[in-house]
Amino acid sequence: ARHLAHAQLSEGAREDNDKQIALVREAIETLGERDKAVLTLAYFTPLSTAQIALTLRVPEGTVKSRLSRARSALAQKIQSQGGVS
Repeated sequence: ARHLAHAQLSEGAREDNDKQIALVREAIETLGERDKAVLTLAYFTPLSTAQIALTLRVPEGTVKSRLSRARSALAQKIQSQGGVS
C-alpha cells in the first residue's frame, strides 16, 4: 500500500517524501540498540506487537513501553534535526 501511495505522488512530493523517510531512518540509526530494534521491527516488518515480543523474548507490555519510549526519543531526534513537515 505504501508503494502504491508513493507512486501516486507528484515528483516533487515524492522527493519530499523520500527526504522525510531518509531523515527518519537516519534518526533511528542514532538511537540505542533497544530503541532501534523495537522501532525497526514495529515499522519495517509486518510483525504484530505480540510477534515482536516473541522475537525479542520479552513480554508484550515491555514491547509497548519500549515503543513508547523509542517513539519519544525518535521525535526528539527528528525535532533537533529540523523536523519533518
